[in-house]
Amino acid sequence: MKVLTTKPNLLFVPKEEKEFEKKLKEDIGKKKQISNLGLNYLQGIETIDENSNNSNPLLLNIFIYGHDKGVSFKMMSSINKEAWFVGIYNDEVKKVYFVDGEEIVEKKSVIGRSISGALIAGPVGAIVGGISGLGENIKQEAFMVIETLETKVIFKCKPGTKLIFEKEFKQVFGDKLITSSEQKRQQEQEFLNSI
Repeated sequence: MKVLTTKPNLLFVPKEEKEFEKKLKEDIGKKKQISNLGLNYLQGIETIDENSNNSNPLLLNIFIYGHDKGVSFKMMSSINKEAWFVGIYNDEVKKVYFVDGEEIVEKKSVIGRSISGALIAGPVGAIVGGISGLGENIKQEAFMVIETLETKVIFKCKPGTKLIFEKEFKQVFGDKLITSSEQKRQQEQEFLNSI
């Protein structure tokens, strides 16, 4: 894993950042941006973790890039105006997997949906909107773990994004990424083997 710490500049790209990206391109190939629909860094990159000014890693803005032979991240702190460029090479990765977190239950708003329905379609819309507000949404948060030879880099996925990240990172890491269904099968097989 390679890490560069720098100060972001809105007017031009610093020389060390250009050199770092050039070296990454040589080592792990051309980059292709992966959409970040809700991936937050938690821990595992020593340079970032040791930075006392970065007390809340969830406030980092993250850009994710898939490469032929790895992945890179650009993480910027809006608090202390620092940026970190991280390159993780496929040959350093032991496995990538997802761990399910808590279920988040959101109650739907009957009143809010009734008002919205009434504004759109009058009294009938209010009734339909109110009925659609019954019940609750259940979302599952998850954590993505990139286990390297040296450390475990952990990210938190916003609820509902785990399957998107599984698909995107499967393209980057191939068989090293263990999907939820594969992980469940492995756990079931381990259980059966222990009997």
